Amino acid sequence: MRFKPPGIKAKTALAVTVGGALLFLLFAGVQSLFLRADMKDQLGAQQLSLLERIAADLDYRLEANQQVLLRVASTVPLELAGDAERAFAFLDSRPSLSALFDAVGIIGADGRALVVLPGRDLSGRDYSDRAYFKETMKTGRPVISQPFMARPLNEPMVIITAPIFDREQRVTGMLIGSLQLLKPNFLGGLADARIGRSGHFSLLSLDRKVVVSHDRARIMSDGPAPGQSQLFDQLMREPRGWANASPSRPGRTPWSLSSAWPGCRGFW
Repeated sequence: MRFKPPGIKAKTALAVTVGGALLFLLFAGVQSLFLRADMKDQLGAQQLSLLERIAADLDYRLEANQQVLLRVASTVPLELAGDAERAFAFLDSRPSLSALFDAVGIIGADGRALVVLPGRDLSGRDYSDRAYFKETMKTGRPVISQPFMARPLNEPMVIITAPIFDREQRVTGMLIGSLQLLKPNFLGGLADARIGRSGHFSLLSLDRKVVVSHDRARIMSDGPAPGQSQLFDQLMREPRGWANASPSRPGRTPWSLSSAWPGCRGFW
């Protein structure tokens, strides 16, 4: 029995079927790309919203602590200058400061600490070379320092300053409060928080240091040098956005808060 080749109708039907299948696959692929892009946009928007709330809370707490420090600084007696015992009594009678800060102290215009609580082993130490001391003395304005690694605690810390003025509004010293960033009641929970199964948060300083990270070995380490990481460079430049990371920048601090999760990262 001889094989009969398909006729024109059969060939046409086959071509239409194959063509339709290819068009369907092409349409499904395009739809999948659009759907993936839309889901990525939604995830990015959600992460930016989350970062905004976290950044706003961080900003609020830092501002609240700073305002308390400023109010107390405005009540420091003029005759307290240079008197370590009176400085100790003044701070010791204000337990609210100890509830807000890990340590508080009074530094004179010469940069030496009159008193630091808790404990008094740091009294007399010279802080005149610290950037936050120089800026407060020069401008007469309160300062939130860049994060730095505190010794011997080996943890990142920030210092908040509040200038002390005499009757002629000259800066005669400052009240300082320190915050250990990785304590559970501050940013410690941020390092351990997860987005889904493997997403995480990071806090970066604008001098390109990793302040808070899920990888403890990277805390206070240097980030990539300029030009080595396009994403990291974007984190340092952009006030907000998302690409493969989402950044958010708290209003009172020179830091960048970022989140990273599979397929996308955000920053604020």
